[in-house]
Amino acid sequence: MPRPREAIVSADRLLRDSRFSASARRAIFQKRKEYASKVALAFFLQTLARLVTEHQAGLLPDDFNADEAILFLCLAATNMVKNATRELERPPVAIAENGTPHVELARFTDATWTQCFGLANAAQFERLAAALAPHVDAHLPVPLQEALLAFFALFHRSSRLADAIRTLGVSWTVPKMSQVINQFALAVKNKFQRRLAFDARFFQPDWTATAALAVAAKEASSPGICAFIHGTSQNLAQPKERAARAAFYSDKDSRYTVRYQGVVAPNGIVTSFSGPWEGMNDDACMLNKSGLLESLERAWPAQKPWCLLGDSTYPQSKRLIHPGEGCTAATGPINAGLKQLHTMVECAVRTPGYGVTSRFEGIVDSRRMMVHERPVSAYMLTAALLTNMIACDNQDNPVAQCFGHKMPIPSLTEYMAPLSPSER
Repeated sequence: MPRPREAIVSADRLLRDSRFSASARRAIFQKRKEYASKVALAFFLQTLARLVTEHQAGLLPDDFNADEAILFLCLAATNMVKNATRELERPPVAIAENGTPHVELARFTDATWTQCFGLANAAQFERLAAALAPHVDAHLPVPLQEALLAFFALFHRSSRLADAIRTLGVSWTVPKMSQVINQFALAVKNKFQRRLAFDARFFQPDWTATAALAVAAKEASSPGICAFIHGTSQNLAQPKERAARAAFYSDKDSRYTVRYQGVVAPNGIVTSFSGPWEGMNDDACMLNKSGLLESLERAWPAQKPWCLLGDSTYPQSKRLIHPGEGCTAATGPINAGLKQLHTMVECAVRTPGYGVTSRFEGIVDSRRMMVHERPVSAYMLTAALLTNMIACDNQDNPVAQCFGHKMPIPSLTEYMAPLSPSER
């Protein structure tokens, strides 16, 4: 991959180029001005010496005015300096000092892997990349491993593209970094969006029965509950178009958002992550549009009491319940148990460094999530997939701990098994 080359650009363009510091831009301009001044001075002196020689030889006309000639030479030299500084030589853009065309993984310590990428070490990253490689066959500007690491570098903490380039230590330009991440996220979304929306493997009767037993072992008053449903919002910058502002404004969050619907199993795996939907859609609307209840009816035998637990924003049905509002002698203990269970799972999902939006803070930074300009939903879906992959690789997470690991977590190999024909 070639390094960014130097180029001739206008002075205004260079002075607005934020990739260079203000002092660096002034230094480039001053260097050009000094060079142009030397050339103009040489022109002035040489031309003046020639006029003196011709005057001494009597070659100049009788009406020759020396003062006017000198003034003309001064104006010509001044214009030479002005014209020479209208266009400047922009040096090669090197955001990362001593940057290389490709990422050198060996330069990262275990502390760097944790702080900058949210991973345990290089070995874990290589396992994730190897598991993802057979599925993402799209043509990327860089190797898949580097595109994956670029995604972690930009979104694990809310970072600017230039900062992520420095973290990787590569000689990419900001537009190239953006291209790498966008193409990678879109490739993952195109491949896995259907599986993420409803991973049928984890709604099969044997898996569901195990999940219901795990929940019942934690809360005896919750027969049949096997997973937990909740809505997630992705904050956006204010859209430019008036229609988009109306569509993406969420009254619930009092901000512009894209909304998603997630289902979490007792082992901490997100078994359903559907969306995106515009921010004006509430939880009940997302549930209806997702077709989740219809999918559950097809997957679960009619006689089984299995259901999801949500909050009061969801309508109650055979397959989805929530704690009741009122309390009687009969329902009071049950409602209290359901509320405690729901609160516990919500806290576990939001554990720092674990949940989708906690592990990838950058995807909910409204300053950089510009709908219709960046593939914001692809960022979120990619983050959801990677969160599940990391949970499978770790074989541990706060939700699984809450339920005493009563439900096994699939291995990374099992989770990333080839897609079925219906999922492709």
